Amino acid sequence: MIYREISKFYNIPQEEVQDFISSNKTKYFRFEIPKRNGKFRTITHPRHELKIVQYWLVEKVFSRMNYVSCSSYAYIKERDILKNARKHQRNSHFLSVDFSNFFESITFKLLEPFLEKFYHSTEVEYSLEELKNVVKRSCFDSYGRLPVGFVTSSIISNIVMFDFDLRINVLLMSRKMLGRVVYTRYADDVTISTNKEGAIREIYELFCKGLISEFNSEITLNASKTKVRHKRCGNVLVTGLRITKDSRITIHKNYKERVKKLIHDNYKSEDLSVVSRIIGHLNFIKYVDANYSHKLNIKYFSEINELKLRYQALFSAKSYI
Repeated sequence: MIYREISKFYNIPQEEVQDFISSNKTKYFRFEIPKRNGKFRTITHPRHELKIVQYWLVEKVFSRMNYVSCSSYAYIKERDILKNARKHQRNSHFLSVDFSNFFESITFKLLEPFLEKFYHSTEVEYSLEELKNVVKRSCFDSYGRLPVGFVTSSIISNIVMFDFDLRINVLLMSRKMLGRVVYTRYADDVTISTNKEGAIREIYELFCKGLISEFNSEITLNASKTKVRHKRCGNVLVTGLRITKDSRITIHKNYKERVKKLIHDNYKSEDLSVVSRIIGHLNFIKYVDANYSHKLNIKYFSEINELKLRYQALFSAKSYI
């Protein structure tokens, strides 16, 4: 019985696990955070009891499915936005597309076939119906949608998109006339690039055909975010990072200016959270573009050195308390 497995894992009474999962009580709360476009994103935060069930599902079910697409770069260990951008570094023509309401479009029905495959290929001590019931009640909201903010949402999204990623790769890589095509997906942010002039239109048509074949109208594109770019314009962005005309990867100009202002305004700050945030930005810049990081350290040598000293002092003081 699946409730017994969860209770053994956490050493809590089986009845508590079963009662919580089976009850109709609200298992999460919602709040909104502002987006850069002025709109708001709804975050669904699970209660503690629900969160521990989700962690069990991640460890004992979802991570054992091994549905990790070579094209997916979000929520996967040792993959990130820089490695995603590097895949496109050598190409010159870029197509960027975005899915509409990505997480909310993923329903239990889309995950169900993967649960069935897992169950029939793995030795477990519970029934398929138990597994489906716990996943449906623990990982989806009352409308049957995948919420933004659940522990399980990121890994479920990659599982559901696994076959689609394979389909798109087969569609694009099998057509040599499209050039050296690279397809990657960072959650709902898709980038397709090629070295072939004039191939983007056909690539876009094939991508749309693959999306409809895989999901019908369940997952759709946000047409307003579809963009076509060429490297010679010097403004190619891949998951927030800029690929220059000479194929270097660097930080976006706006990000650079924001960090410089943060340094200038806050290098004497006594607020650990502010100082930590700036140190985090500096580490990220060094990871992405070591040359620019070096220039920044020369220009703001005194300020950055002061920030590092303050971070050590503030962190030590907090640890002592």
